[in-house]
Amino acid sequence: MPTALFLENLARGGHCGSGWRLVLKFRRSRDEEGDCQAISCALPWIFRIEGSVWAVSDLRERGLAVIECGDEGEARRLFGEVRGFKVSVSVFDARGRRAPWEHEAAALGDAGRASRKSRVCWRSRRGLQGD
Repeated sequence: MPTALFLENLARGGHCGSGWRLVLKFRRSRDEEGDCQAISCALPWIFRIEGSVWAVSDLRERGLAVIECGDEGEARRLFGEVRGFKVSVSVFDARGRRAPWEHEAAALGDAGRASRKSRVCWRSRRGLQGD
């Protein structure tokens, strides 16, 4: 099961994980509610992971979160489910090297992700929308 790593612990030299990791970066705004909606749309799996409250809080407050995955397959799956433009993802293997397949998948961009039947969400004056 994926686990969010608490950034405060990482900064103090605490547990930094030993498996595959996703490093999430988020472009924050002044609209806290809108940011939380953008995070949940961009990361449809975020509330199904252990420590999701830490991850959302770190993304909203610091613009950064680290998710530890059990193996490469899990990292690929979560990476492939990221949607939208407000969250960027980097994938690192158990040795701390960038995943070689990350660049190939990133070249597809959001158009490639959308073609895999992902639902893209955005916020409008009428609330949460999707296609």
